[in-house]
Amino acid sequence: MEHKKYELKELRQMSIPKLAKIAGVSYSTLKMHSEGAVPTRRIYKKYIEAFGFPLGEVVSGGSRAGFIYVAKNEFGLVKIGATTRTVEARVKQIESLSGVKFLEYAGMESCLPFLAERKIHKEFDGKRAVGEFFNVGIEEAFWVAKEVCDDQYMSLIGKDAPGFKRRHRGKEEVASVIRHHGGFSAVASILGVSRQAVHQYSLGKSYPKKDSEAYAIFESMCDDFNSVDTSIVEQKTNAVQLKLI
Repeated sequence: MEHKKYELKELRQMSIPKLAKIAGVSYSTLKMHSEGAVPTRRIYKKYIEAFGFPLGEVVSGGSRAGFIYVAKNEFGLVKIGATTRTVEARVKQIESLSGVKFLEYAGMESCLPFLAERKIHKEFDGKRAVGEFFNVGIEEAFWVAKEVCDDQYMSLIGKDAPGFKRRHRGKEEVASVIRHHGGFSAVASILGVSRQAVHQYSLGKSYPKKDSEAYAIFESMCDDFNSVDTSIVEQKTNAVQLKLI
């Protein structure tokens, strides 16, 4: 079935009943998912096909199906896991249960998080320390996880889906740009935003209106390495290590 193509701004102004009608689901189903309940793969696909965007981008608080997270603990081991809660909530839960602190962590949306988790674990099986903890760098774990999640999304809805290229830049492209400019902290300094904001930009997540100019600059940095004065960056960020929030 062909769906009318909507702009994200247009979708965000629609009521829940109208969105439910467009998606071909009941009001109660879409309301439940708009409040954070996790949809089945079939329903998730219906939302993507109808809107061209995940429900979480259309409705504030809407379900994003789940997340993959990578978190480095104080012993240098990286945990790679899946959750349907927020990444921050899951990390705090693990810290509370284990008594071991995480030094840094990052997360990304996944339409099928637990399937993605198994695939990522398989990629690092030779570096497994115990359970879901691996002897691997958090940066490497992050990019492998992102590649798996992006491939998952493509296989589910097709690479020509509306908005796909806007939300998913190639990992090599983004990683190269961030490294070239000295890491997440350095890019954050250039843009005048937090490292967390840069991390969100790198994943193509939605951003607050006040960040529009910073995001536009980041996009330019991805399109052309020479779009900013790199000599200034090098003065400020000599030997800065890439960090994830």
